[in-house]
Amino acid sequence: MFDTKEESNSVKIGHIESFNELVNEQPSILLFGQGTGSSYYSKGFNRVVWQTEATFFDILRYWGIFGCILFIFIIALPQKKISLKYIIPFLFYYINAFTNPLIFNSTGMLVIAVYILLVSDKSSVKYIEKSNNKKSITL
Repeated sequence: MFDTKEESNSVKIGHIESFNELVNEQPSILLFGQGTGSSYYSKGFNRVVWQTEATFFDILRYWGIFGCILFIFIIALPQKKISLKYIIPFLFYYINAFTNPLIFNSTGMLVIAVYILLVSDKSSVKYIEKSNNKKSITL
């Protein structure tokens, strides 16, 4: 699992090394980012890429430190009360997303949307109502 010679691990290490080199060349990236969809050369794939398997490094590269913190804060803490029942599975998803490009795809956004729905203020969500023998969901 932690063998640096294993192919998947060596690719991820290559992405991180390339990110480190990019930041050393252009330190302003950490503050301001390069913008969503920006590309750079990654040793992991030996080509120019815009998204890697090191998702949080990509977020830093896109939006910088402040944008990264804002992004994580908005999607991780959208509720008033913290319920471990919902936080723990989502944190495990975050850990998995750190080593896979899961946040920036349709599956990742679906997980985030479901999480926000689950932890939202229940008084603002009207549950399934029966009207005219039809089921509808209203927010």
